[in-house]
Amino acid sequence: MYEQNHPPQNLQKSGGSAWWGFGLTLLLHLLQIPMAMLVIALSSDPYAFFIPLIFFGVSQLVYIIPALIIAHYAEKPHIVKGLLITASISFLLNAACAGLFLMPTYL
Repeated sequence: MYEQNHPPQNLQKSGGSAWWGFGLTLLLHLLQIPMAMLVIALSSDPYAFFIPLIFFGVSQLVYIIPALIIAHYAEKPHIVKGLLITASISFLLNAACAGLFLMPTYL
């Protein structure tokens, strides 16, 4: 019979887990705390504490893009998927909350 030389399943290279990507994104979101403190400390505006809350979705690109590049070059496609899913969800939730917050009250 014809045999193929495939390594056993447990020896094949793992692509990671999407759950690792979810957890990594949530841990990376903790970087928002020092970034928010820096914005508040450097601003003289009394409402400066709203700026990090409003731009959370955009400022997460600072750490999500390098994490995606590293996971991609490490050949961990499932971790990349988890990072993208969680970053997208947090961006959409932030956009919805910022939209509600900035919406005029007379509507």
